[in-house]
Amino acid sequence: MSIGEKLKSAREQNKLSVADIARRSYIQPKFIQAIDDNNLEFIPASHRKHFIKEYAKLVGLNSNEVLEELGLSLIHI
Repeated sequence: MSIGEKLKSAREQNKLSVADIARRSYIQPKFIQAIDDNNLEFIPASHRKHFIKEYAKLVGLNSNEVLEELGLSLIHI
């Protein structure tokens, strides 16, 4: 299961929409959708870690583990 699928699944289990996550995180819906679609290259590299970290927190996943799965560290976040 990709990171996008994992986050989307957790979001749906929590009965949250893309708009809900966007509203709570102040991340534009197009970037939430890009994460769901595992299209991480669409997100500016300078924001990628932060967006994934915030999304993971909002759906109840451990953001450190999610970032580690992607090979991203928490340094500079």
